[in-house]
Amino acid sequence: EMTQRLWAVDLNIRMTDTAVAFNLFHFVSRGRFDASSGNYYLPAAEGKEPETRSFVIHNSLQHPNLSTLHYNVFFGLCRSKGITFELEEKIGSIFHLVDSFARGTLGLLCCARKQSEALGIFVSNLEFINAQLGPVKDQRDSIGTGKPNFTESMGILRNLKPVYAHLEALPHGLRVSQLANTERSDMDDDDSIVSENYSETASAR
Repeated sequence: EMTQRLWAVDLNIRMTDTAVAFNLFHFVSRGRFDASSGNYYLPAAEGKEPETRSFVIHNSLQHPNLSTLHYNVFFGLCRSKGITFELEEKIGSIFHLVDSFARGTLGLLCCARKQSEALGIFVSNLEFINAQLGPVKDQRDSIGTGKPNFTESMGILRNLKPVYAHLEALPHGLRVSQLANTERSDMDDDDSIVSENYSETASAR
């Protein structure tokens, strides 16, 4: 008989990156997290079932050409492409700017009804940004840790999108088991990507 056990291997008594990411999502969504199901629900209108929301966030997307583009021009391009956040539906994209700390760097949060849909929005946004800024040249990032991570992050998220679409069609128990294996193999390369929907997702990390 196969059983699953959850072991506590670390205790971080501080505000972690994952907690900050969730707090930003929670701030814009104004819903509630249900620990028993692992789902995040929006407030429901009277007589209606509550809708779920999921999110994908990358805290530090590094593209050297970002520093050459004024923000008003960049956000104008995004608006023309429809890269916005719908306040009523709680679906869309939010940029958080960290350029004052690291040039050529920004964060991106994408929210949707399902995890695969949030990943799809995220990948579409990255492809649009990449088309506007051009390819990343072989140079060190703005904080001197290696090559800019923009292209690599886009590749990781492209690979995750069909995986999550498949997992969402599985029974809950099987979904959790496969999700844990997927995240260990595909997301270790870039731990600044945070993908949240089910409570077991966070546990698997």
